[in-house]
Amino acid sequence: MNEKFSVAFVGRIKNGAIYEFLKQKGWSQAEFARRLGVRMTDVSNWMLLKKVPHKEETLKKIEHLMGRLREDIFPELLQTKEWQEFIEQAPREYAVIREISVKALMARQNPLALPSVEDEYLEEEEAAESLRALQDALDILTPKERMIIEMHTGLGDTEQLTLVQIGDALGISAERTRQIERSAFRKLRWNLNKK
Repeated sequence: MNEKFSVAFVGRIKNGAIYEFLKQKGWSQAEFARRLGVRMTDVSNWMLLKKVPHKEETLKKIEHLMGRLREDIFPELLQTKEWQEFIEQAPREYAVIREISVKALMARQNPLALPSVEDEYLEEEEAAESLRALQDALDILTPKERMIIEMHTGLGDTEQLTLVQIGDALGISAERTRQIERSAFRKLRWNLNKK
């Protein structure tokens, strides 16, 4: 049995205290925000550890509602400048996708368990190597072609944008953006087939 399929592990940095509380209660972030009398974006930022509430009234409401001390929900670490710099640069979501044989997957004690630290390290190394190979492949493109592909696919640190948004940013039409992208993909395919 040599069949393979892709397995994806996706992780996000989240405030565990709030996440577990909402999961236990069966509440959405919107429901939590409503009960606290705050905006949904505030709760979202707290969940993603981007911000910490500073109003005493809000902190008291959170402590009362969750039945925990504020220090347990928002440790001092989250209020440091270093943490804010880290969280601003951290990806919103980190995905590791790799192919694994059915036989290898079934040989694991728990096939659906998250990978070990060693597995994650190897996967990160493979991902870094793949990214380097991709960057090398993109070197044959013109700067505009490369920029369009990176912006449309969200490669690297670039946010994924629509062709209309990319066209607006470059001062060209969405149709012209699509044509350039299609030409770039043809160039990449031709270069790949040549090897």
